[in-house]
Amino acid sequence: MRTNYPWRHVVRVVFAALGVEAWVSGLAAVPIWQAIALVMTSPFFIILGARLFLGERVGAARWAATAVGFAGAMIILQPWSDSFTWAALLPVLSALLWGASSLITKSLTGIEKPETITVWLLVLLTPINGGLALVAGFAVPMGATLALFLLAGLLTVVAQYLLTLAYASADAAYVQPFDDLKLPLNVLAGWLFFDYAPAGYLWLGAALILSASLFIMRNEIRKERKLA
Repeated sequence: MRTNYPWRHVVRVVFAALGVEAWVSGLAAVPIWQAIALVMTSPFFIILGARLFLGERVGAARWAATAVGFAGAMIILQPWSDSFTWAALLPVLSALLWGASSLITKSLTGIEKPETITVWLLVLLTPINGGLALVAGFAVPMGATLALFLLAGLLTVVAQYLLTLAYASADAAYVQPFDDLKLPLNVLAGWLFFDYAPAGYLWLGAALILSASLFIMRNEIRKERKLA
């Protein structure tokens, strides 16, 4: 945990924790597939922030692919429909907060070890989330519920470490669009575990998002091969 930038770590984790709060509140107000679609706006905030605050070069291909992914999310969301509510914007707020946290993570990868960044996240999340839980009325989970919480915690540790390694290896504007893959993966998980069959327009939006992510990946791999 040795660091010369403790407050940067604190701000990063606060953004991440508030993003989770906004996300969970959004799940209580809108269907899960709609909430996931709204979170897919995160790459837009990341790429814009990477250009404004990190000085990264964002080429036309990245902008175009991000726009296609964002269009796919809007097809799924359908903000023009009568069922749209302002509460649906809570996942967008979570995307903005997580985007800010990701940008700070990227700035830290140049001056901190991945292990240090991960440990600070896990250590600070405990008191922050603990305080939020006490305010909401905390109850100790039991049995299978406790086991699921422990499994989720373990997966979070692994995921955060891998994400930190990714930011240490590539630009934030390159890494973040892969977050779009959460949408088709969550749709698949919903079908396998909850027998949920999404509407037809969800598939169109998911196809656009997945295509945009794959395009960015192939484009970046081609660039790396040319440099090599």
